Amino acid sequence: MKVVDTLKPIRDEDTGYVTGYEKDSVDRVLEQQEREQKQRKAYRDMKEQEESRLKDQRHFYKVFDSGKELVKETELADLGVLFRLTTNLYYEGTGILAKEKSKEGSLKPLKRSDLMKLLTKSKNGVDAAIERLERIGAIRIDRGRRPIKYYISEDLVSFGKGTGEGHFTKLYKTKAQLLLKKLTDSEAGVVFKCLPYIHYKTHLLVMSPYEKDLTKVNAIRGAALAEQLGIERKSFNNLTSQLKRKGAMMFLEVGTKGKGYVINPDLCDRGFTSEYTDRVRAYFTSLLEEK
Repeated sequence: MKVVDTLKPIRDEDTGYVTGYEKDSVDRVLEQQEREQKQRKAYRDMKEQEESRLKDQRHFYKVFDSGKELVKETELADLGVLFRLTTNLYYEGTGILAKEKSKEGSLKPLKRSDLMKLLTKSKNGVDAAIERLERIGAIRIDRGRRPIKYYISEDLVSFGKGTGEGHFTKLYKTKAQLLLKKLTDSEAGVVFKCLPYIHYKTHLLVMSPYEKDLTKVNAIRGAALAEQLGIERKSFNNLTSQLKRKGAMMFLEVGTKGKGYVINPDLCDRGFTSEYTDRVRAYFTSLLEEK
């Protein structure tokens, strides 16, 4: 239908010529046009997101937003352990921690000695950390027969299709493995706690990570973010400063009310490359070059 057909004309009583249109009908048409523009933009964004996902061939883990309350209540060091374990998930292995398949084609589950090497902890240190993660449901242990098998809950993290549902952050395998070599368990735990808050387009940490109207996207400031993550403020400041120094996190001045926080998009994102992504990557590159 043409726009002119949806407007109610105002006609001159003597000549019958149209001299204008009723305001209500004009407002309705303008509102309709605005809705259609938003729908077209949403469709373009959806197509761009799908195209960027298809182009990106990096291996990634899915960290589900639905686990953020459990993550908030978990100690930083334990989350750092979970982060390290995540990088040893076997693809489409229903959450099992395993090495590559043997020559015979069978999986080689990680043993306690493997975990000691991966986590750089003693036998007692590994057992204590695994026990705490098992207690909160982040890890499941199959003790039915030897070797003991360790699984990460796919409601939290999966590698491949998995059984988790809802929104998730992509955690890129190669970058994660490289970065974890530089991070303490507590620093890695901060990164893991931040994952559910990454905005799909700007990469800022926000309360509404899928908000499409960028005028409504507000970065979570320092004190509020520390509280949201369940971290004491002084520890939060110290840990985030270390994360910045090691290239995992960046602070951005946002407006006049303080700084926003961004996790390196080469490490994790929502699977969507936008006009902001290249800018954020350039900022991280410049930070690392300054060192």
